[in-house]
This record gives sequence, C-alpha cells and structure tokens, in this order.
Amino acid sequence: MSTKSYRVRGIDLDVDEKRIPEGSEIELGDESASKLARWLEPVVKPEPAKSGKYAKSNANKQADSDTSKGAEDSGQAEGNKQ
Repeated sequence: MSTKSYRVRGIDLDVDEKRIPEGSEIELGDESASKLARWLEPVVKPEPAKSGKYAKSNANKQADSDTSKGAEDSGQAEGNKQ
C-alpha cells in the first residue's frame, strides 16, 4: 500500500484516535484517503532546484530578458500617453 501526503481542509479530523487540525499535513494510505477524500487535498512536492553551472546562468539570462522587456514596454507606454 502506498502512502501520499495530504493537507486537511475544512475540518479537524480524527485519524487513528489522533486529532489532526485543519491545515495540517498527513500521510495516508489509499484506502484511508479515499474515505476522507472530501476533506483532503494532495500536497504537491516542489521539484528540486537545478544545481550546477548551467542553472545559475539560465536564471541570469531569464532575469536579463525580463528587464529588457520591461524597459521597452515602459518606453512605449510613455510614448502613447503623449
């Protein structure tokens, strides 16, 4: 049986004689989760950040392109106001 992480929403739950407050994360098996599905939302784990020399250079390239677009857009917007 596989377990998955869920976040409790809308109500406090009693699971295995323990109180799980709303907003808490809990790991449940498929059968238990299906019984409580109304009050659970799956927790999506973020992908690990890329590491290495290429990760940083790609982030810098994206930031540079965003800055240049902003400069072009603001210049055009000012020109349209006149």
